[in-house]
Amino acid sequence: VNALLAGITPKQRDTEKARISMKRSHNCTACLAFGVLVLFSAGCEPPTDSRIPPRDQVSGAVTLDGDPIDKGSITFFAPDDVSRGIQASTSIKNGKYELLVTPGKKKVKISKVAETRPDVFENIVPAKYNSATTLEADVSAGNQQFDFELKSK
Repeated sequence: VNALLAGITPKQRDTEKARISMKRSHNCTACLAFGVLVLFSAGCEPPTDSRIPPRDQVSGAVTLDGDPIDKGSITFFAPDDVSRGIQASTSIKNGKYELLVTPGKKKVKISKVAETRPDVFENIVPAKYNSATTLEADVSAGNQQFDFELKSK
């Protein structure tokens, strides 16, 4: 900058330095404004994460010996889902459930914990429906309805 200003008076030099300084300031302000605009506009679109597969709406009813399970839980899973940490679980309320599940063949676990003796709480759903489940569901695109009629004996 000083080499460019060598042939002018000190007052002209000060004026020119101020003008160049203002130009730099405007350029920095413009760059900063552009950067802020880019950051905010990047947040306007929903994030996409290829690690999270699409999910389908699944709902249904759950009964035990003909009675709706008032409070319980239901889990849809496959070995591949479990290894990726994406099994789907939700609460059963008044015999109904609703959740999002990745498509494919799934095992289903159902649990209901109840007080079986004073201060003793146990899962009253037989193991064949939870820890050693035989329940399955084939989830495909679109809304799916899976009702489970469980028997305690």
